[in-house]
Amino acid sequence: MELRIDQNVLDRFPNLHIVEADSNTVAIKFDGDNNSDFLFPLNFPLTNLDSLSWSKIDEIGRAGKARTFFALGATKKVHMKNGFVAEYQIMDFDHDDLADDSGKAPISWDMVALYKDEIYMKRNSEPSCWDECDGREFLNGDFFENLPDDLQAIIKPVWKLTANKNGEIIKSKDRVWLKSEKELWGRTFYSNEGEGHWYALFMQEDFPWFKLNGDNERDWQWLRSVYAGITYYFCRVNADGSADRNASGLSAGVAPDFCT
Repeated sequence: MELRIDQNVLDRFPNLHIVEADSNTVAIKFDGDNNSDFLFPLNFPLTNLDSLSWSKIDEIGRAGKARTFFALGATKKVHMKNGFVAEYQIMDFDHDDLADDSGKAPISWDMVALYKDEIYMKRNSEPSCWDECDGREFLNGDFFENLPDDLQAIIKPVWKLTANKNGEIIKSKDRVWLKSEKELWGRTFYSNEGEGHWYALFMQEDFPWFKLNGDNERDWQWLRSVYAGITYYFCRVNADGSADRNASGLSAGVAPDFCT
């Protein structure tokens, strides 16, 4: 294997050291840094991002290179402060609108398996919607605060489109959210029209729309879509990946999403 780096690049970084990790990757390090901040694989796009820091992923995204460096469905583990280890996958690029109205978030992430705790969407199954439900408060509060600090620092709030109790589509500013029916399946079954757009990851043939729980068993999960016309019900995904709905006061799994 031969690696060549332009001398102009080396001159800019006099403390640069090149370490050959194996036949497929080359790690580049700086003096005084015990962790590799750069990892240049010889085969792009990357499918596993565990070797990259969140700050480096953010840097690549902000440079407009995420789609070049990272594969759709590429995964990265997240070690939460409460001890839970989540795995996330890239579900799309340049999909979600940034809440500061400056453009699109470079990367949208989906939790691969269900979170360790089940939640209810609205206590006592009272009429509600995403914008005012207990599930949203939990995800943007306690769940977000348990994410590692380096990930919190780069998560980008985005606008999510969801129907309110009157069926009107409104925008909510979210750091963490659940998918809508439309975003998961590309169509509506029980929800209102207009709740975002289909994510590229889920367009793939034979994609498994179901999620596994902590016992490695298929389980059902909440979506953020309220059941059209019956607002004490929220939409859900059954254990077989099909669409359904249920009373919002029942506990179910969640797979929280975010953007970087």
